[in-house]
Amino acid sequence: MIIWIVWYLVGVALAAVFAVAVLPALFFWMLSALFPVRDRGLGKYNLRGGVSVLYEPSLPAREFIAQYQLCRSNSARSCRFIGEWAQPVFCGRYEVIAYNSKGRIIGIFRVEESSCGAQFTRPLALPEGTDCVSVIFTRANGKKFARGGTFCAAFFARFALFLLALAAAAVALFAFTLLFVFYCLDSGAHADLVWSFGQYVAALCAAAACIVGLPLLLVTAVVFIKKLYAYINTRLKALGNAAVQEGALRKSRWAPVAAAIYKTGLRLQYLAAAAACRVRNGAAILLQRLPARHQTRRSGVVPGAHTEGK
Repeated sequence: MIIWIVWYLVGVALAAVFAVAVLPALFFWMLSALFPVRDRGLGKYNLRGGVSVLYEPSLPAREFIAQYQLCRSNSARSCRFIGEWAQPVFCGRYEVIAYNSKGRIIGIFRVEESSCGAQFTRPLALPEGTDCVSVIFTRANGKKFARGGTFCAAFFARFALFLLALAAAAVALFAFTLLFVFYCLDSGAHADLVWSFGQYVAALCAAAACIVGLPLLLVTAVVFIKKLYAYINTRLKALGNAAVQEGALRKSRWAPVAAAIYKTGLRLQYLAAAAACRVRNGAAILLQRLPARHQTRRSGVVPGAHTEGK
């Protein structure tokens, strides 16, 4: 009995070590595909006793944080995150995702603070191997924002691998527990409850299939529904705009004819005014060429005309 207890404890310890050592690494590797590096570096500056790198956040976070810097001192191995507020925020909740030099996530830090009239955020200590970060706002000034992950093929592949590792740890723990319980039942009055080897393997396979299949199927269904909803919404808006444009074209079917008539009227008015101007100019020239007496008789004394005194 003591041997079985020791064997069970060793198996549980091995499953726990596997879960602690492998699962977090696979989980962050999966999140690295879901939240890739989106911020842009602007410049590197040498400080007294350290160095500072200035970054510009992605477009969604730029509404609240204009830019930020990662400060690393020569005496300390860790670096600090300091952001500059783009506008006053009375209730801000954001996440700072730290990446290493290979672009893998090594830490996620959730921060909740308000600007309180300050220009910069409170300094946030980051892990030692931090090479760059991404800032994602989830709530600000009473509004909630989606994280906006990238659901690509790499994410689903890494998610499936993470679920397989999780299923392996869970099935191992379940197997050690079942073996220990079956040994205890086998030596007692409940020997008829002991499963056969086929039932034992079928139970383990069913547990592993549920651990891997259900979350993967659920996430795939949610992503598919969101994509389908976005596609349908976009198509409905496009069809609505097309219908409005088509209706406007139908309503303005005679608009080109009306515009042509209006332009023709303006042209006729211009020609009539030009003809009247030519007639007036010709009449004036003709009157100036007539003798002075005729001009005097018709229109009085013409300036510059010679008249004889009586």
